[in-house]
Amino acid sequence: MDFKYDILKHPNVALTTDGKEKPYKHGEVTIPHSSISVLAIDPDEVEESNYGETTYELLSDEDFEVDNNF
Repeated sequence: MDFKYDILKHPNVALTTDGKEKPYKHGEVTIPHSSISVLAIDPDEVEESNYGETTYELLSDEDFEVDNNF
């Protein structure tokens, strides 16, 4: 005798496509939650900012591999 479970007798089968529920569409955007605003800025009118001296060092991939012995 075969003792497989009948999936259609599960109590939550109504929440699946076998129970006439709509299929789940993975990655579908149903509610937009962001927007992009484009501002017209004249580069000549923007003040120049001085952020002071930085305390970081920009490493290339080769420098990073040498420093970390990869």
